[in-house]
Parts: sequence; C-alpha cells; structure tokens
Amino acid sequence: MLTNHFTPSNSSGSLTIKKNEMKFNLIEVCEITDFEKTICREIIVTERGESSIGCQRYFSEFENSEIMEQGLLVGAYGDGNTIDESLKNLAALVSNKTIAFDAYSSKRKNISFPKLVHTKLLNK
Repeated sequence: MLTNHFTPSNSSGSLTIKKNEMKFNLIEVCEITDFEKTICREIIVTERGESSIGCQRYFSEFENSEIMEQGLLVGAYGDGNTIDESLKNLAALVSNKTIAFDAYSSKRKNISFPKLVHTKLLNK
C-alpha cells in the first residue's frame, strides 16, 4: 500500500517560520482543479436526471476514490445546484483527508490531500 504526500508546485507549500523562537506553520492550500492534475486523477461531475426529486442537480467525485475514516472506506460526493457548488462541496469533504484510489485492487494508492478550495469558478 503506497501513501503519498503532495506539495503542489502552484501552492504556497508548507513552511515553518521561526520568529523569536515561535514556530508558525503556513497551511498549504490548493485549488481542487489544479490538484486533480497534480495527482493525475480525474474529477467526474454528473448531472442528475429529472427523476432525482429533492436532490441537487450535480454531484462530483474523484474517480475510483474513497475517504479513509477510522478504518473504513467512505464514498465522497460533492453536491450542488451548479457544477461550481458541487466542486466547492467536494473540496470541503476531501480536504486534509487520506483518499484511497482503486481501493479494492492491486493498484491501490493512498494519497494525503492538502486543504482544497474551489475558487477558479467555471460559471456552470
């Protein structure tokens, strides 16, 4: 089982700064659509059919992924009435979590995600 920790090149990175013997950790933040490219994984956005009464119009997910929580694998889907809302919701769900990709195969890979945001709006 592989576990990777990523510091995306387009983020501020994770730094420790000493000032008068105090340590400050700058939190790494990354745009979810950039992070998708960094880890070579795809985000799938699906539009629900009209028969999905009471549900938001879109849901998004990292393909073949599940969150690792307390020894369990849990599906993570970002819901929203727009694509941007679903991506914002997904970013909040997977931020600072370890995600298992292809969990039930020999290709399984665990990736520790940084704090993710969605600010590059697609206006969709």
